[in-house]
Amino acid sequence: MYNLYLNSELTFIPQVFSLSLSGSYSKNDNDVSDSENISATANLNFYMAKFFKQKIQPKLVFSGRYQESSYDGMTNDDLAFFMQLTISF
Repeated sequence: MYNLYLNSELTFIPQVFSLSLSGSYSKNDNDVSDSENISATANLNFYMAKFFKQKIQPKLVFSGRYQESSYDGMTNDDLAFFMQLTISF
C-alpha cells in the first residue's frame, strides 16, 4: 500500500486573497485486486472581514476538484467546480 498527501497555501494579499492546493495519491497492490486513487483540489479564497471592520467575517471560495479512481482495470473520474460563501460573526 502506498499513500501520499500534499497540502499548500500561497497568500497573495495577507488576510484578503490566497490560493490553497491539496492532492493525494494512494495505491493498493495485492493478489486479489489492485486499486488506485488520485485527488486534487484548488481553492481561491477571498476573505472579506477587513471590509466589514471584523464585525462579520465573510469568506468566498472558488473551488475546483478532480478525482480519479481505478479498481481492477475499471476507472472513474470526476471533475467539479463550485463556489461557497461562509459568513461568521
